[in-house]
Amino acid sequence: MMNFKTLGVVAVLTAAFAISGCNSAAKCTEDRDDNYNSTTNDCNETATLAKFLGNWTGNPGAYPFNVTAGTDYKINVSTNFGLTDGANQLTPANLNGWSVSQNQASLASATLYNGNLTNATVSFTNSTSMTVTYTLSNFGSGVDGTYTEALSM
Repeated sequence: MMNFKTLGVVAVLTAAFAISGCNSAAKCTEDRDDNYNSTTNDCNETATLAKFLGNWTGNPGAYPFNVTAGTDYKINVSTNFGLTDGANQLTPANLNGWSVSQNQASLASATLYNGNLTNATVSFTNSTSMTVTYTLSNFGSGVDGTYTEALSM
């Protein structure tokens, strides 16, 4: 009789853990996702990336900052950050693999034309406004530095 009671308790506990496991499947445990730690929504990589996508315009300089979706919470950016050849803006460079975490995307470093881009971060504000912060080096004294600029749609 004691063994049946023990088995009954074990069966009830096992069922409780199984049910709670099913409920936790509805949570988003991907900390890069907008729905992270949600109790009602699953992760949605597409929506998390979508807010960054589009043909943005950088300011100052009215330069292109075009964003497309990558995979695994990454975006790709085509821009020239307003850099010129002395007279005209340079052809936009493809800077792929910016890691997205909720409302920010970052790129640690990349070669950009004849210099370096480091510590680049795009911060989403709303559907018509973002900011980008980045550091340029090895371009020369008139260009090297850290910049924070507005992006508008």
